[in-house]
Amino acid sequence: MLNQKDSWLLFAQGYFKTARLACNELLTQESNPDENNKHAQKNWISHYYTHHLVPAIIFNTKHGIECYLKYLLIMMTDQLVTGHDLEKLFRIFNKKLTSRKWYVISSTDEHRDKISSNEIKKQCVERRKKLRGLIRFFARNKLASSKLRKSFSDKNNELFRYPEMLNMNKLDYEKFLVRIREKDLQELLSHIDDLERFFNDMGYFVSVEEQDKHPTRSCFNRLS
Repeated sequence: MLNQKDSWLLFAQGYFKTARLACNELLTQESNPDENNKHAQKNWISHYYTHHLVPAIIFNTKHGIECYLKYLLIMMTDQLVTGHDLEKLFRIFNKKLTSRKWYVISSTDEHRDKISSNEIKKQCVERRKKLRGLIRFFARNKLASSKLRKSFSDKNNELFRYPEMLNMNKLDYEKFLVRIREKDLQELLSHIDDLERFFNDMGYFVSVEEQDKHPTRSCFNRLS
């Protein structure tokens, strides 16, 4: 049976996987339905378009980041941190991570890694740096900023939740979406994959229980 902590993890993973599915739908083109007709157009078509899925891709990814950070903080502190500011949540997580005491991960189970406390600390630093850059990309809406040459403040993750919000920098969605190219979708998909991988690794380390010095592995894969 799932506990409340695991529910946060599953929600986070679900938002990431939904965003990945949407990216793949836009990147995987379907063949011409009338391909046997020699007079039919030879171009390939898709069932979806950027204006259908890109806002949802970005929103779900940002919400997945929020849920994953809150999950990790619950694991570390047994308390739910409120708020939607991704960079603020990451700063809180980073502070807790820096002060955390790590233990050796060891087990006779062949499916578990054996990692020294120094190696855990080293790998945490590497993944933390990569996560910081990825989170900043989404928190600061860098894709929209690069397309529209304008910065967008979105500390409550509402820019892609609603088409219009009061007291917010206005985003011209039509202009933004028509400028999305395949390389942008590839970049989004790559970032989503990296977020899942690095968050999974951090969850693996954080789940090491300090009392019995064994990792809780039920929700995580081995290190990537």
